[in-house]
Amino acid sequence: MAITRPTHPAIPQTTSTTSTTSAAPRPTGSTAPASPTTAHPTTTPPTTAAALPAAQDQFSPELGSSFVHQLLGLDRDADGRISRQEFATGQPTLERISQDGRPQNRAEQSVFRAMMDAYRSTPSQPTPTSPSPTTPSTPVSPSLTSPNASATNENDPLLSYSIQDGRLVALAPHAGTSIPPLFSTPHLDANQGGLPSTLLATPTARVIHGDDPGDFYCEHMFFGAQMAASAPESSIQTNAQGEKLVGFLHVPSDAWTQQASSAGYTQEQRHAGTRQVIGAALRGYADQIAAQQTDGSIRMMLTGYDQFMSVRNNPTGDFVSHRENLDASMRAAFGDRLLTPQGSPVSIEPPPSTDTHSYRYTIRGEDGTPREIELTASRFPVDDTTINPQSSTSIQRSISRYAPHAVISMGVAGSGSYKAEHRADSGGLLRTSDSAQHNESATDTLRLRDNFSLARAIHAGQRP
Repeated sequence: MAITRPTHPAIPQTTSTTSTTSAAPRPTGSTAPASPTTAHPTTTPPTTAAALPAAQDQFSPELGSSFVHQLLGLDRDADGRISRQEFATGQPTLERISQDGRPQNRAEQSVFRAMMDAYRSTPSQPTPTSPSPTTPSTPVSPSLTSPNASATNENDPLLSYSIQDGRLVALAPHAGTSIPPLFSTPHLDANQGGLPSTLLATPTARVIHGDDPGDFYCEHMFFGAQMAASAPESSIQTNAQGEKLVGFLHVPSDAWTQQASSAGYTQEQRHAGTRQVIGAALRGYADQIAAQQTDGSIRMMLTGYDQFMSVRNNPTGDFVSHRENLDASMRAAFGDRLLTPQGSPVSIEPPPSTDTHSYRYTIRGEDGTPREIELTASRFPVDDTTINPQSSTSIQRSISRYAPHAVISMGVAGSGSYKAEHRADSGGLLRTSDSAQHNESATDTLRLRDNFSLARAIHAGQRP
């Protein structure tokens, strides 16, 4: 049977997000204030007489993270400035977010109108080659025709912003002063999301908090998936803490990680611990989704990585490539509530170009009625096709295509404990006008809000 998916708009060509469908409340984008020792360096943009409200309480928690992420996503070179052209390209999406019926709309519409006024007015310091008189602000409309478009350079900076601890704390029309790039520093939430240090402990696995996914493809995956989840029509749901149900799990290497052959072990022998951890995560996420969506199937996506460098037999890619691991994870998650011990394959049309398979399970819901869970498992290559939103095989496109309510991604790192990551930034990720690629010289100029949704799911989803 072919998968019937909701219809989703095409991926925006100017941001690192996709567009899918959500019924869950959007997160507020707020975080606890950072201590003086963990504050991120910030740059406050210059203000003018027409400056937008720059007080921290104007943007957090009143502005939703989808609005903020969409706005920051327009700044492809992450230099703290958004040009007139960049804003014009993203204006329809920003306007749609500000009118989507969410509690944050009033604040978002106020900010959006101010940005439109800034766009329609001549910059306070126009370029010498294109002087023009000041034009009064005009009301917001779907069209972005600037009265002075012919007299201004569309590549000129329009807006300047400042972020701190993953929050937008200042936004103003650019006054013509150069704004240096914004940088963040590694930061571990001392409160760890209000969760214990050890999230799960079984005879075969121990899960703790991660503190830095590593400026490589693991963090790029986590960053890109969260940006996609923040798109206005994303299918990804949100937990009670305002965090998108997107997580990244670092799995410890094992005795077979650097061996080319898959001989010498059974799937149960190699992945007993991972089955317990993923089972807890699936249960935790499924319970949160079921509480928000009382009917219809629950859709979750699980990803792993293929070989790279000395990792010749990646345990995460091996895990998602075998249905018996998914079956075992579902048993660990739901026990005797699992009514179908083996997942039923779901055909995917057209066939995916990545190593992707979908399976349908039936569980007994909390109210005793049957409930379907659709689990899509994908193995991704460790290269730019996975994290470039313009790639047809990227994580962003996969989220758009399979429309999951939650995503759990995995990568291999270190040994010993499993690590539930919660921070993601753009370190090592070069974002240009139409692509994203790994680049070791790229700094962590944009850090997203800490996301403990996976840690919460694992901690809540473990069974006695």
